[in-house]
Amino acid sequence: MKKLFEWVKSKTALWQFIKFSLVGVLNTAVDAIVFFLLTRAFGAGEVLAQAISYPAGVINSFYFNSRFTFHEKIKYNSIHFVKFVIVNLISYGVSILTIYLITSNFSITDWAAKIFATVVAMVINFIGNKLVVFKK
Repeated sequence: MKKLFEWVKSKTALWQFIKFSLVGVLNTAVDAIVFFLLTRAFGAGEVLAQAISYPAGVINSFYFNSRFTFHEKIKYNSIHFVKFVIVNLISYGVSILTIYLITSNFSITDWAAKIFATVVAMVINFIGNKLVVFKK
């Protein structure tokens, strides 16, 4: 826990979070475009669209985070990818559950639910990537 607090105080943490956020914008764009196409162009339901669009963003995320965000002197291998997939499966499940709970219980648009689920998943994802996948 002490290492986490030291890291949070460092300039490296801020720069990594900025880069992670930039990659996140790109991932979110990929995710949102696929979600939009599935729900609007193909008439898919929100949960099915989320189940397909989120993994599209995850694939983009691994590529850019491994090369741009967390690349400092780390050799990536299949173990990193498996850890990455596990962290993303957790945030993926949380995002689907969040969308389901919000759209089932509140009278808000699918896009509002999508935005909220994306923010929740981003926080879980950054913490998991920093502490599990791309730790030094």
